[in-house]
Amino acid sequence: MPPGPSGASGAASQERCYGIIQLINFAHGEVVMIGAMVAFSVIVALAGSGVPPLFIVVLGVMVAIPVCMGVGYAVERIAYRP
Repeated sequence: MPPGPSGASGAASQERCYGIIQLINFAHGEVVMIGAMVAFSVIVALAGSGVPPLFIVVLGVMVAIPVCMGVGYAVERIAYRP
């Protein structure tokens, strides 16, 4: 996608978020990367254990979800509403 439309799409999304909660949050990428690293760590830890690969991936995602929720909550409480 060319830079113009992608930039406009990002700006529109930030405008909608700001209009609803009166706060622009740019920390989504960091939370997603923390979740990816948690899932990756779980997958690597269980890779040689003989557990079926699909179960390992699902378990990695299921562990990453509450971690991301906790990080998001912590960012909200520490940075935005101390």
